[in-house]
Amino acid sequence: MSLEKDVVSDRPSTPAEQIQTRRRIYQQPEFLWIVAILFLLLGCLQEAKAQTVTALPNATIGVAYSATITPSCSNCYMQDYSYENWDNGLTTDSGGNIYDVVISGTPTKAGTSTLTITSYDSSNNVLGSEKWSVTAVAATPTSISLSSSSASPSYGDAVTLTANLAGTFSGSGTVTFKDGSTNLGTISISSYRASLSISSLAPGTHSLTAVFNGDGTTSSPLTVTVASATPTITLTNSTSSTTYGSNVTFTASVSNGYSPTGSVTFKDGTSTIGTSTLSGGAATFSINNLSVGTHTITAIYSGDSSNAAATSSASSLIIALNSPTLSVSTSDSSVVYGAMPVVTATLSGSLSATGNVTFKDGGITLGSATLSGNSASYVLSGLSVGSHSISAVFAGDSYNNSATSPSTTLVVTKLTPTVVLNPSSASAAYGSTITLTASVSGAAPGGTVTFKDGSTTLGTIGVSGGTATFTTNTLTIGTHSLSAEYSGDSINAAVTSSIATVAITQLTPSLVLSTSSTSVTYGTMVTLSATLTGGASATGTVTFMDGGTTLGTASISGGSASLAINTLPSGTHTITANYSGDTYNAASNSSAVTVTVGKVAAAVALSASPTSASLGSNVTLTATITGSTPSGTVIFRDGGATLATVAVASGTASFSTSTLAIGSHNISAQYSGDSNNTAATSAAVTVSMGKATPTLSLASSAATLNEQAPLTLTATLAGGASPTGTVSFMDGASTLGTVPLSGPSASLTLSTLAVGSHNLSAVYNGDSSNNSLISSSVSVSVASIRPTAGSVSPATGSALGNTRVTISGARLAGASSVSFGGAAARIISNSDTELVVITSAHAPGSVDIVVVAASGTATVTAGFTYAALADPAQNAAVRSIVRAQNQAVQRFATAHLANFTQRLESLHGDSGAQSSFGLSFGQTNDPLREPTTWAHVGDIVSYQGSELAYLRAGLRKTALGASSAPTATSGQNDKMPDLPQATGASVRRDIAWWISGVLDLASQKGSAVQSGSRLSTSGVSFGGDYRFSRMITAGLGAGYSRNTYLADDDSASSNGQGIMGVAYASVRPLDHLYIDVLAGYGALHFDLTRRITDTGVVASGSRKGHQVFGSTTVGYEWRGKDWLVAPYVRLDLARATLGRYTESGGPGALTYFSQSVRNDTAYLGLRGQFDIAVPVGLLTPQARVAYQRNLQGAGEATMTYADPRLSSPIYSFSDGVQESKQWLLTLGGRLLLKNGLSIMLLYTHNAANAVTTSQSLNFSISGRF
Repeated sequence: MSLEKDVVSDRPSTPAEQIQTRRRIYQQPEFLWIVAILFLLLGCLQEAKAQTVTALPNATIGVAYSATITPSCSNCYMQDYSYENWDNGLTTDSGGNIYDVVISGTPTKAGTSTLTITSYDSSNNVLGSEKWSVTAVAATPTSISLSSSSASPSYGDAVTLTANLAGTFSGSGTVTFKDGSTNLGTISISSYRASLSISSLAPGTHSLTAVFNGDGTTSSPLTVTVASATPTITLTNSTSSTTYGSNVTFTASVSNGYSPTGSVTFKDGTSTIGTSTLSGGAATFSINNLSVGTHTITAIYSGDSSNAAATSSASSLIIALNSPTLSVSTSDSSVVYGAMPVVTATLSGSLSATGNVTFKDGGITLGSATLSGNSASYVLSGLSVGSHSISAVFAGDSYNNSATSPSTTLVVTKLTPTVVLNPSSASAAYGSTITLTASVSGAAPGGTVTFKDGSTTLGTIGVSGGTATFTTNTLTIGTHSLSAEYSGDSINAAVTSSIATVAITQLTPSLVLSTSSTSVTYGTMVTLSATLTGGASATGTVTFMDGGTTLGTASISGGSASLAINTLPSGTHTITANYSGDTYNAASNSSAVTVTVGKVAAAVALSASPTSASLGSNVTLTATITGSTPSGTVIFRDGGATLATVAVASGTASFSTSTLAIGSHNISAQYSGDSNNTAATSAAVTVSMGKATPTLSLASSAATLNEQAPLTLTATLAGGASPTGTVSFMDGASTLGTVPLSGPSASLTLSTLAVGSHNLSAVYNGDSSNNSLISSSVSVSVASIRPTAGSVSPATGSALGNTRVTISGARLAGASSVSFGGAAARIISNSDTELVVITSAHAPGSVDIVVVAASGTATVTAGFTYAALADPAQNAAVRSIVRAQNQAVQRFATAHLANFTQRLESLHGDSGAQSSFGLSFGQTNDPLREPTTWAHVGDIVSYQGSELAYLRAGLRKTALGASSAPTATSGQNDKMPDLPQATGASVRRDIAWWISGVLDLASQKGSAVQSGSRLSTSGVSFGGDYRFSRMITAGLGAGYSRNTYLADDDSASSNGQGIMGVAYASVRPLDHLYIDVLAGYGALHFDLTRRITDTGVVASGSRKGHQVFGSTTVGYEWRGKDWLVAPYVRLDLARATLGRYTESGGPGALTYFSQSVRNDTAYLGLRGQFDIAVPVGLLTPQARVAYQRNLQGAGEATMTYADPRLSSPIYSFSDGVQESKQWLLTLGGRLLLKNGLSIMLLYTHNAANAVTTSQSLNFSISGRF
């Protein structure tokens, strides 16, 4: 443990006397035992050698102060600090370098504070002494005066303001110069002086001050008066020349003044034309009524309280006549003859123009009009048809020049009359007379009207009195669109009337029908005649009709037409004649005439081909009918059953069938007759039918295929009588399957053909209409594709799995799974000839290896052997983690037994131990350490003539002799140690609170069954006790402890925690005999990890438990004036139970069953100490030797593999009772400082056995709560 600096205190305890504190500096820490020697050397401290005094910079009361000093410390080992007349506001602390000392703080009083530093070598010889002093003085108040370089400057002149300061704090900082409450500027102080130059003071009187920003001291006001500013004014015009009536803007700019205000007056010569207020240093004025001519303009600034008046230079402005523009417009740009448009002339850019405007048509003056509001209008009349150029002329007046407008065009157009056409009739028969009348409006229209039929001119007639009339009888049959076109004249425009429609219709003749006979037999000739009357030279044709059926058409000749016909069917016929009409004659129909026609008798002859056939064969039946071109149908019958109905064509009807059932059939044909022939039936014909014999073929989907590949066989029947039933597929004499026909075929798909060649065939089993038969054979060859597995390497592996196994064989590529005894393995890689897998856990024994691929399964019988499970009780990591818990349980108990035993030892004596705080680092195998307390126990040391007596002198009085009366044990300073009490003095009866800690670091060597390890145990204990009497003190406490264990090869680790509750008591049956007892209970928790060797996985888990422990110590103390020797004997007992827990971590994880742990320890020891008074307090060197015997063990630890697949048995190993004998040697001491602070250092060597050894440094600091 290396400490570069250890500052115990850097301030004195009281300001009334010299108090010494100490800072130790270790430059070269050696072996730990040097610490004990250090305390022995402290008893030999000498007085300081001759000192020199170095004065540090003075300090000021109430002002922060800091100074760094560097003592001479070449080859020094230790330094003592002492303080004289030290100011409580100052402190000392370490500086940036190891020897630097920083004095800092805020002085509270006047005077000189002195620090003395004495240096010692390692032999405690004084190397030298140095002294530094700091003098604190009172501050003098600040004063400030202000002066100016001029009391009445002109505006804009620079003025220098100077502040002169005096006082302790005014030599630096800043001064703010002010004009009333306005800040003018802040200047840094130099040599108690600050100056500010300023030229921006406004005209007027100013009250100036200077303020010291350090403490706010303000000077007396200083008055400075600044004269008014003399500005200049500049006049500008928006233009130097413009026309009458235009707007002109004048701008007056005032400059070189102090924020000028007021107004500016603008003059034209001596006449005022306007006034404007200044805004932003400028004033503007606009005017538009200056007369024509030259004007001289000036601007006069009126001045204000800070600025004098000023006049600008003159500016010239010329106003000329206005030059307006004249434009002309008409109310319409185009008018018809006789209209009276209005023409308007408008002046633009003029100013109140007066006079007349003259209007012209080219060079011809039309008239004039007076201006009104810059415009004049004139009404035009009498303009001829045509285009006119209209313009206007303004003569000018006193403010405006003359102006002529551009011309505008006005067009006068002709009148547009209307023409209305009226025919005498809208409809007339062909050849009738039609009169057309056209009525024309307008201004006395002349000219002509042309009458048209569409685009054809019928005639042209002159207009007279506004009308024109035309007569015609030559219009053709049809609808005519007639119009009248007016030609127009000089005033009236040409126009066309709307269309007038006239329809000319045909003549309507009459038609009469007659026949040569009204009753005949079918096939007899009949003549039909039609006669037309009332037409106009009729042409065209006559159509003869039988009801709705056309019989024929004949042309009109000489007014009649006729038709001869012998095709009328039998029955009654209604005959009519229809005239088609022609251009001039409308169509017409005759009245009906009735004609009756009778039927012809028919006969039927039937034949069959063949008359004998097999089932399904085609048989053709033919019926021949005689009669008059017979039509209709023939019904073929098999006995009374209708086979078919067939239409007669060319006197015959034929029917073919293949559906005649097996047996004899009597076939007949029945003719239905038609419109011209009667019905008839043939004589019967006999046909005989037998079974059909189809053909059978077999097809295979492949001639060669792999094993287990699907093969489809298809048998197809051709011919036969719609064969039904089944087809059997054969492999030689073996039936592969029987499949019903689906249509003419049957198919069978199978993948079960064995490896080799096969002759396959199909057998049709026949049905009621078809004979059975067999197909030709088909050859198919099947090749093997199944995987094969041969050698396995290695053939043996751990039952926990994780064995890398190589399987050799054929067709292994694409394997989907591999299992060992049903336990799936993880496939690492595969090829056609090799598989590499990782086994999973399985119970020990030989198992089959099964490889599953898409093409099949390969099995290696007894191909792999799972080795017997390793006994985890023999595993080094398992043993380590079990023993780590056992040791943690023992160390938990030992840690708290040590802390509570220390507390019990501190209760020995007549005065109760004060509240304390302690922390120990190191081996805890020797818990009988010296008590870590704030005050030294009164029974140990006689203080008469010692440094402690000196320490308390003047602070309080204490009875050192025996007294039956209570003796005061505290003074004005509670940080002082309690003084001893003589035997029989009153006993403290308050509750004392304490806290103590321990840190134990150890290591163990490895062995054949357990790796080396590193262990650490820490424990913190606290409690409160009460002294019931001089003989009995008892208390309650609690503690928390942690333990860490890590194997050197990282194969196992443990992190444990314990929470304890303890009851304890110290009994004093005789004056020097003490009996200390304690008992406790604790809850335990462990977080454990272990690396599983076979799988490489880290297993982890948590375990809970509980613990009980107790201790009894009997000791006897011999005390002298400043020494103590105490032999003692002690017995510690501890028992713990650890609960069951299961690790997580795969197949190698274990389940640990509950187990018991014991720890029994006996001590026989001797401790001693003596006291040495030193300048800083009391030094107590200590030594202890003890013989220790341990009996500890965990009984039997039992466990099993957690994975149920392993069918694991229960394993165990007995940790047994481990007995150890060892000697403990402790050297060190305790330093009790005068301010009540206690420091203890102990070095302990523990030789437990050849496996476990440790040495430790125990360090504690104690002080009163």
